[in-house]
Amino acid sequence: MVAMLGFTIKKAFFDTWDHLLPIMGLNLLFLVVIAIPFSAAPLMAAATEPGAAVVFGLGLLVMFVFAGAVSEVIRNVTDYQGIELRELLAAFRRTYGGSLLFGAIFLLHLVVLGISVPVYFAMEHFIGLFALIVLFWVSIIWWLACQFYFPIRSRLGDPPIKSLKKSFIVFFDNPGFAAFTGFGCLFLILGSYFMPLFLLIPGPTGLMVWIHVAFKLRLYKYDYLEENPGSHRRRIPWTALISEDREKVGPRTFKGMIFPWKE
Repeated sequence: MVAMLGFTIKKAFFDTWDHLLPIMGLNLLFLVVIAIPFSAAPLMAAATEPGAAVVFGLGLLVMFVFAGAVSEVIRNVTDYQGIELRELLAAFRRTYGGSLLFGAIFLLHLVVLGISVPVYFAMEHFIGLFALIVLFWVSIIWWLACQFYFPIRSRLGDPPIKSLKKSFIVFFDNPGFAAFTGFGCLFLILGSYFMPLFLLIPGPTGLMVWIHVAFKLRLYKYDYLEENPGSHRRRIPWTALISEDREKVGPRTFKGMIFPWKE
């Protein structure tokens, strides 16, 4: 298990490094997609707060639609193929419906939090505290489960609702792994904010690479259990299962990263 987690970090890093410029380009598009609707929010807020909320919601939905298309491209990266930006348009057509639905559910969750948290905080009663605790843990489970939605959609091709159900199945079957990937997401988000190239490295696309790599490798567990019924679910031969990917990533050195032609 430790070998698999360590290799997840290594593969995600080098998949990002090997496609650094295209990933930066996708991150730049991400910033444009986010900035256009969100920049209108202050203007809307000057007239009416509900108007700003509508603009924010639409911006979030646009971001999810774009993320769904990017997910299709990043799947190819984690499968050792190149990034073809022209594939984005075709990916939009395939994924926009499911991405909108997922974004709408995510937005609904934010609305529920925005309404219920102040109400429960204002309650000077044990019931309010209990409700906040339940809401906190439900939200944690939701966030840790939904990180697998886009990789499941892109890699397995399941319908949106089925992909969402599988996201929760992956979480409840692998809570420790889901927490590991969740902390990785948090690290990448903070890293993107504090890096010199704001949100361009690793940025949203690098975050997508991380989740795709993690889910791709985790799928080997289910392939193994399907081929070996009756095997212990906690005794997965990870070293053997990831051996082919290890060979494809290969040994890497700092010199080889900067000057690959000299290797």
